[in-house]
Amino acid sequence: MLRPTDIEIAPAGALHILPMEVLEDFADVSPTWFYLDEDSFYYEAESGRPSCVLRHAAFDDHPAADFVFTARYPDPFSPARLSLVHPVDTDLSFDPLERVALVSQFLADFHRYVDRVGAPIELHITERVLEDALA
Repeated sequence: MLRPTDIEIAPAGALHILPMEVLEDFADVSPTWFYLDEDSFYYEAESGRPSCVLRHAAFDDHPAADFVFTARYPDPFSPARLSLVHPVDTDLSFDPLERVALVSQFLADFHRYVDRVGAPIELHITERVLEDALA
């Protein structure tokens, strides 16, 4: 099964940039992504670690989805991990293939953003993300 925590965003090298701010900027400049301020504050209060919630608009046959990123540690410079992907409509749920499509869309859009703005970010993705979901 797909484990969203297999995706991590971290500063490249020893740079002091905040991964959550990079995610906010990504949402600001991407037409189908939206930063959810109140939800981010809620997840941060609940987890005790920096958090960022991004909403992806519906596309193709996929409904709108919220992506929750949480810092690995309480330090705001620590890597941001994708910890949850869930439908905005709470009456729905995602099957593994839908989740793969949504996460793949995020990865494609985020890669374009990093290339376009030259953000000094490393994106770590374990190989089992797609393999487990398709097994």
